[in-house]
Amino acid sequence: MQLLATLIIVAAQAAGKQSAAGVKYMLLDDRNIVSADAKLVLGAVVKHPANPMITEERDYEMRFDNMQPNVWYDPLYKGVDGVAGKWRAWYSAFTSCAQEKTSVPYCNNAPQTCGSQTDLAKNGAGRGAGFLYAESPDGIKWTKPSLNITDWKGSKANNLLENSGMTTGVFLDETTTDPSQRYKISTGTNGAGGIATSHDGLTWTNNKDLQNMTHARWDTPKNTVWDPIRKQWIIYVRSTPTEDGKAAKWGMRIQSYIHSLTDDFMGAWAPATPTGLNTSLNYQPDGLVVWPYEGIYIGIGNVFNPSSTVALSGAAIGQVNTVLGWSVDGRRWKWIKPNDSFMPLGKAGDFDACGTFGAKQDPLRTGANDDTLRFYYTGCNGPFFGSRGCALGMAHIQRDGWAGYKGGSVVTAPARVVAGVLRVSVDGGSSKTGIQIGIFGDDGMTIATCDPIKGKVVDHVVTWGGSSDLSHLLNGAFMLEWQIPDDATAFAFSM
Repeated sequence: MQLLATLIIVAAQAAGKQSAAGVKYMLLDDRNIVSADAKLVLGAVVKHPANPMITEERDYEMRFDNMQPNVWYDPLYKGVDGVAGKWRAWYSAFTSCAQEKTSVPYCNNAPQTCGSQTDLAKNGAGRGAGFLYAESPDGIKWTKPSLNITDWKGSKANNLLENSGMTTGVFLDETTTDPSQRYKISTGTNGAGGIATSHDGLTWTNNKDLQNMTHARWDTPKNTVWDPIRKQWIIYVRSTPTEDGKAAKWGMRIQSYIHSLTDDFMGAWAPATPTGLNTSLNYQPDGLVVWPYEGIYIGIGNVFNPSSTVALSGAAIGQVNTVLGWSVDGRRWKWIKPNDSFMPLGKAGDFDACGTFGAKQDPLRTGANDDTLRFYYTGCNGPFFGSRGCALGMAHIQRDGWAGYKGGSVVTAPARVVAGVLRVSVDGGSSKTGIQIGIFGDDGMTIATCDPIKGKVVDHVVTWGGSSDLSHLLNGAFMLEWQIPDDATAFAFSM
């Protein structure tokens, strides 16, 4: 029995992470669920009224396409005004077209009806590309500073970092002891890709080609995360197509990852390995942007349907959904709600009416307050292969509120009691009952005696008849029984 109890405690610790509120267990992590008749749902998203925030307005911003945005808050960086503490955004754009852009859907940024078909034979014109930069004091009102770095039509008074750099990922490494590697970048195109570092996120040095090491395909949003367990870096890429181009619209989009073999970002890397996310001719993730969250990894796959046939599930023809996924180790991934878009599409005429793409970011590091997180994304107003304009948008979600259980009962796996109170992150709804929680097998702390939890709360202390004291359970492990009303959602618990 002692061995069994020890194994239960170890398993419980593996599924949670020590946070400011204690060991936190996300309910979207299926390791934490024993049984549920409640429905797993995506969290509620509230779009910011200032959307869209960064738009196509300069001649070299001909079309953002997917924009591939990266958004970080840097408390040390001094912008053009000399004041430290800036929100910073890096993004991509097509800058020019070999033909008149109105005749080439790939070049045109005029809106197009979502779901409409496009003659792909008209998409043969070459396009110039650019990697661009913007900054903001608040992450809402953005400016495009004159960087004096890259020439555009005889002038460097622009916000171009370079005349290339589509699908480039930027990572702010605030833990490095080497100032020259504070910013890390992964960039490339189909057939070539690599990494570089920077002290300021504007000028890049120490370039390294990874194509021969990794055999990856680089024409997808690339982004970097740090694995503190294995002490390795991970970059998300594509595998070389598994189908011939004609059959699979330029190759099946197999989302994959590469990882460093040591803790040295500029060292040796392993070949590309698929993440396990499903792909088919009419369900393809064009990129996977990832960030760490409470001991696991959360990511957004930009899933679309490139075929001319209606998919049995997932995105409609031309539409792009931001599909939420999660991973234990950043390597093997699962979709949470594969047919639903975490960021809802806008209505007809909105900048995000036909597609949403997740930005590279770290919501816990980029300006979260106690109760909400920011989520940046690209919105587009036309089909993936059609004419479309795009822009940067931002939304808020409840902290911990990525996905959870709604309307029913849930029993959670044993969790070690390491503190004297239980805290939960929930949207308790507005009903009289609220969410109620019982400790399995404890006669005094039952669902019936639990004080109802209502409204949106984060790390809320659970009480039973006014008492929250769990000291009699310290260093043991317990299971929780949840009763969740139809208008409420439970996201996480901690101790």
